[in-house]
Amino acid sequence: VESQVLRMRRTDALVTLLAVQLAQERWRSHAPAYGTLAQIGFAARSGQGHYTLALADADAAGYALTATATGAQARD
Repeated sequence: VESQVLRMRRTDALVTLLAVQLAQERWRSHAPAYGTLAQIGFAARSGQGHYTLALADADAAGYALTATATGAQARD
């Protein structure tokens, strides 16, 4: 059962990563470079709080976005 819960919580990361990607494209459509999480309206945590987000190397060419499991989800 625990492994099923961990797998289900992965959707928290996937949904958040996709939402950040969409927000970045909206931001980039009117800015010279991709934005920070704060600039695009995101906190450093996923929607349900099971993952922390890190955005690096945001420039005109792209960005690197990672979601790292935290708390009970870190066992995944």
